[in-house]
Amino acid sequence: MFILLTGATGIAFGALLHNTAAAIVTYFALGAVFNLFTIPALERAGRWVNTGETYGWVLNGEWSGHGAQIAASAALWIVLPLTLGLVRTLRREVR
Repeated sequence: MFILLTGATGIAFGALLHNTAAAIVTYFALGAVFNLFTIPALERAGRWVNTGETYGWVLNGEWSGHGAQIAASAALWIVLPLTLGLVRTLRREVR
């Protein structure tokens, strides 16, 4: 399941950005940026949007009590960029 989530995140950023290099950089920068959520003031939000933490629970099989957080993180980092990328692709002019 972890591999599916991380792969889908990469595909979603690729669909959104229409640029492979930018999608790869964004995917890896995502983890670095969310290390800022270890700041005590942002720690509560980090448990919901930090893919390092939420996907870590998936990797370790710790779904109990974290299902909503995993779903929220997946919706934010997979569903939203994939939807925006799909809309962007449908509106793209074919040359």
